[in-house]
Amino acid sequence: MATEKRGGPPRAMARIIGGVTRPVLGKRGFVGADIVADWATIVGADLASAAGPERMAFDRDGVATLHIRVASGAAASDIQHQEPQIVERINAHYGYRAVGRLRIVQGPLPRKPRRHPPLPPPDPAAAKVVEATVAGVEDDELRRKLQALGCSIAARAARKGRL
Repeated sequence: MATEKRGGPPRAMARIIGGVTRPVLGKRGFVGADIVADWATIVGADLASAAGPERMAFDRDGVATLHIRVASGAAASDIQHQEPQIVERINAHYGYRAVGRLRIVQGPLPRKPRRHPPLPPPDPAAAKVVEATVAGVEDDELRRKLQALGCSIAARAARKGRL
């Protein structure tokens, strides 16, 4: 039985991400991931830290209602006060009337991923080992990136006490 080659050449992530996220976001009422990804750009960092888009529902007339989860009553009050501006910003982001109204749902927001503190530079001995390991790579840019990756791995191992 002949084996079938799968995949093909590498493809840009931006071209395939829609196919991966569309089924999940479609269940939540979102047409695309851009409103979730660009939420802070659309409403501003302060408002984005206190509220986030939860789902989109469409009524019989085809008007979308964006359900927004807010962390506190103060944030809910602020969003209610700014609703016309938020709807206008969302529609300007899409370039058409994507949302007609907002519905505020109060509850805990999903936790944001923890950011790790920056890694200290690796000790000079580890940096020399990494440099010697990638010295045979002819492409300058690839060699620099591999060296940076190796130094990052060495610094992480040193921080965990494995080096």
